[in-house]
Amino acid sequence: MDKISGGEIELLIDGLTDDVAFVWALVDLGLRRNDGTDEAPSASTVDEAFLLFRRLLDRDLIRIGKVVYVDPDQPRGTVAPVTHVSEPIELVHQRVLDACAKAESDGVDWEWSCWTVNTEAGNDMARQVLDQAERRQSDAFREWLQARNNLRRFNFETLPGLTRDVDELDEAVGGVAQLLQRRDDDHEIVWPVDDVLARIDRLTTRLETLAPATDDESRSQTALVEWIKVMRIVYAEALARRTK
Repeated sequence: MDKISGGEIELLIDGLTDDVAFVWALVDLGLRRNDGTDEAPSASTVDEAFLLFRRLLDRDLIRIGKVVYVDPDQPRGTVAPVTHVSEPIELVHQRVLDACAKAESDGVDWEWSCWTVNTEAGNDMARQVLDQAERRQSDAFREWLQARNNLRRFNFETLPGLTRDVDELDEAVGGVAQLLQRRDDDHEIVWPVDDVLARIDRLTTRLETLAPATDDESRSQTALVEWIKVMRIVYAEALARRTK
């Protein structure tokens, strides 16, 4: 079988907390932007989504169908519990196509025309992916923290003109590292990307031109080189997760 895609994993992660409506499934699968528009998807987009749904069904990772009220006679204005009812994928596929086709003319709510729900296997896969991601982020944070603590052991006054760059870059990248540790996907990267990367490159170039005169200067330079390597890794990961 083909490897599970990133979009399919996003759908399973979304399904850890609740049933997933068709509109949000499209966003998870990368077939729709989350831009607040209510334009119905094309038939080709619906077909593409159902190809992916079928892949997940074949792996016993999701069920697909509709949600119905547990108590249809629930009084208006009260919270009405619902339950997911699995249906044949062909039936659901056609219902969604019909809803999207009628959305503009008849005002049909295509967004809720089908729902997916994780199986236990789907939940297990989503949790496994999250656990692996958390370990990677924690490792990146620990690497940055170790490099930073090692850096603080040295005095950079003997390396001309580097102190300001080191302090400012440590503030920028260190903040991002801590956000990654908290698994905060919605953070703002305050420093312009090009500015940070340019500063890192400039610092690297200046280090390469220095000729340490003492063992202390040599150790300081080595610590800076290792710190810069970790900075690049942390910042690249933050950018990748921010722009995915």
